[in-house]
Amino acid sequence: RGSRYSRDDRGSRYSRDDRGSRSRREDFRSKKYGSQILEKFIKDKKVILEIDLLCDEISLRRYEFYKKLSFYKYEYKHFQIPFRKDEKKLELLILSNNKDFTFLKYEVFISTLKKYL
Repeated sequence: RGSRYSRDDRGSRYSRDDRGSRSRREDFRSKKYGSQILEKFIKDKKVILEIDLLCDEISLRRYEFYKKLSFYKYEYKHFQIPFRKDEKKLELLILSNNKDFTFLKYEVFISTLKKYL
């Protein structure tokens, strides 16, 4: 039967049903639903995101998506806090829609994460 997932010509991953046709969720792509939902969610909120390093077309497209929604990339060297003791740290980028996201605020963010994880 093969994999339940395939990649389209843009490199996006999509699932296939048992007959091999594209999943219905493809009907939702490129209709700006994600942008509309995220705009409503972040309205009047200061949001911090961790995203993958910009190393391939998919990560670049994801970054451009957030950039269009007024997220800014900060050059702070950031590693995701491991959820298990034996896991390695994963380097990620920090984005925020808060233009005043200073390094001091970043340090408060990290210390708060460490307290709860």
